[in-house]
Amino acid sequence: MKSKEKDSPIDFVVTWVDSQDKAWLAEKSAYLSHEKQVVDQFADDRRYREEVSFKYWFRSVEKNCPWVHKIYLVTNGQIPEWLNTDNPKLSVIFHKQILDQKALPTFNSNAIEMGIARIPDLVENFVLFNDDTYVIHQAEREFFFKKGLPRDEFILYPSIPRDDFDRIVFNDLLLVNNAPEIKNYKRRNLTKLFSLNYGVKLIWQLFSLLLPGVSGFRNPHIPISYNKHQFLDIETRFHESFVQTEFHRFRNNEDISHWVVRYMRLISGQFVVRSPKGAEYLSIEDGVVDILVKIFRHKGVKLLCLNDDKANISDDTLHEVNQFFQKQYPYKSTFEV
Repeated sequence: MKSKEKDSPIDFVVTWVDSQDKAWLAEKSAYLSHEKQVVDQFADDRRYREEVSFKYWFRSVEKNCPWVHKIYLVTNGQIPEWLNTDNPKLSVIFHKQILDQKALPTFNSNAIEMGIARIPDLVENFVLFNDDTYVIHQAEREFFFKKGLPRDEFILYPSIPRDDFDRIVFNDLLLVNNAPEIKNYKRRNLTKLFSLNYGVKLIWQLFSLLLPGVSGFRNPHIPISYNKHQFLDIETRFHESFVQTEFHRFRNNEDISHWVVRYMRLISGQFVVRSPKGAEYLSIEDGVVDILVKIFRHKGVKLLCLNDDKANISDDTLHEVNQFFQKQYPYKSTFEV
């Protein structure tokens, strides 16, 4: 007989924006011209472009996580022409289904993610993806959840502000350090803080634990597992901050992010330790394909973020990256027509 844990469904939620949609781009520009306090790096086209074909995301998931219960694709209304919307495992969710109508349209990923746990029929255990994060090797349910709890790492890492994005992290930390759970969090999580799974990264714990609160967390830009009830509970507790972020049409220095939910579950101990070695992060730039080849050889690496944060990426590089993914995932998934 299968265990209850193995029978528990897990949903994947992926947020997607396609800047090729001319109507959407025109709408974005119109709202941007009237918006105040928008940071340029949060509103430029890098935030909304598709450099690697989104179809490879579906192919990788179907190949490596065939057990997924359902995939929720969250968009402003754009649907890829190649997407098979009749697939019973797929549900397309528009922003209007999870966000306040007065906050729409929104071009702010933080705002969109505030409403993720409100998706109709979303199961208790779900994994939040961006469209640049992939499952590149076969991963079992237990890689994402164990004993009904999200798998994660609790690695403290001092926050060193470098750009405007760090202001959002600071806003998350402000809420965490004023939450009652911060009291005795070290004693409560001692074995999780000093898990041998962290390897050499344990050295950061020794320095960070000397501080009275949390100065920062290691933030791997990878798919994050969540319990829906935890997410909704934090939304209720930090309601004002959630609403404020939801009503920012573009990323704003006063935003919070969904990481605040992760941070709160870490200090509360509501997770099961996972090694950070199962994930890699890369930026798309010249020579990235050579690194991709090496990463794909390591079966222990389950998750990959391939970020397109560089301002100028050559067409040749983009072509090489897409060719690489086509070679890895040459066959259509059932999510394609």
